[in-house]
Amino acid sequence: MHDVIDHIAYVAELVGIDHVGIGSDFFESESEVRYADFASYYPAVQRGFRREETYAEGFERIDHFPRLTEALVKRHFTDADIKKILGGNHLRVFREAWRG
Repeated sequence: MHDVIDHIAYVAELVGIDHVGIGSDFFESESEVRYADFASYYPAVQRGFRREETYAEGFERIDHFPRLTEALVKRHFTDADIKKILGGNHLRVFREAWRG
């Protein structure tokens, strides 16, 4: 989790907090077959990793999202910044892109 927070902080510093968001593409029941198929499409990304190593330690499941929030609080991100990271920025971009 520490590395995940380091990465979030790095990106926020690099491009600004308004451009940071967490994807929720968890595959908790990832099968070996589907993972092998994914790895065949993206060999450079998956090289040297196993399915069991896909997620950061302590953040392996969707129900671990509260741990991410706790870690952001401990790293002294503001409540407003945490809301942006956990979905607020996505909502803003969706609204801007889908104005009609």
